[in-house]
Amino acid sequence: MRECFKCGYKEPVIWRNKRFRLNTMYCHISDLVEWNEELASRIVNNSDVKIGPYIYHLTKAGYVDRIHEDDSRDGVSYLEPDQEKAKHRKYSNPNQTKLGVTV
Repeated sequence: MRECFKCGYKEPVIWRNKRFRLNTMYCHISDLVEWNEELASRIVNNSDVKIGPYIYHLTKAGYVDRIHEDDSRDGVSYLEPDQEKAKHRKYSNPNQTKLGVTV
């Protein structure tokens, strides 16, 4: 559970951290209907919604992804920027044909 240190607001417990993503949180749409019915209806009508500083995306499996606009790729989409994408290619040898074999 996240709590604001300035105002003391506690975030609902339905939001969980998404695996393999640093800044994206998720919850099931049925849980969101119980906590905030107005928000859930807006997300169901439009699969991608920006409300305040958060961007919401409804997946086909019925989960709602949430990311802060500062953490998103371009401030509009629900995707995160690629983290260390293709970092290993910089150090690989293009002439190497087999791994671990010395001749």
